[in-house]
Amino acid sequence: MRSVAEELAGTDATLGVIPLGTGNLLARNLRLPIDNLEACINTAIHGTRRDIDTIDLRAETTDGTTLRHTFLVIAGAGIDAEVMGDTRDDLKVKAGWLAYGEAGMRHLPGHRKEISISIDGGAPQRRKVRSVMIANCGELTAGVDFVPEARFDDGLLDVVMLSPATWATGSGSRRRH
Repeated sequence: MRSVAEELAGTDATLGVIPLGTGNLLARNLRLPIDNLEACINTAIHGTRRDIDTIDLRAETTDGTTLRHTFLVIAGAGIDAEVMGDTRDDLKVKAGWLAYGEAGMRHLPGHRKEISISIDGGAPQRRKVRSVMIANCGELTAGVDFVPEARFDDGLLDVVMLSPATWATGSGSRRRH
C-alpha cells in the first residue's frame, strides 16, 4: 500500500484499498469491513472518494544518507520498527496480527536511545526514548485506539514518543502537529 500511495500522492488517481495483509491498519482506520473482501472490492470500485493525508518522511542516518518514504498510517523508529522488521513471516501466516506480539516480547528488553528531535522548525530537543512514532491515524489491531485524536484527513500529524524507564512502568508524550 505504501509504495503505491507514494506513486499516487499528489495526483488525481484514486487508491482502492483491498485488505489482504495481517494488520490492515489503513483499512481499519477507514472503517472498511476487513472480513468481507467482496465488500471492500465493491467499495474500491464504486465507493465514495475520500482524501487522505500522505506524509513524505525524510530521515538522515548517522552516515549522512537521506532516506525517503511516504506513509499513510504510522511510521516509527525504535522498538516498534524493530518489532515490525523482526516479525516472522511464517508466524504471520499462521497467527495473523498476533505474530507481532511474539516479536514484541522478544524486543521488550532493551535500552532507551538518545535522539535529537525538532518539531515544526523548533529548536532541537534531546530525549532518551525507546520509540518515536508519527501517526496519521491511530487505530491498531484488536480495537486498540493507540492515538485517539489522530485523523487521516485533518492535515495534522501526531508525534508519540515512548520512553519507559523499565518494561513495567514508563512514560510517554504526545503532541499534535
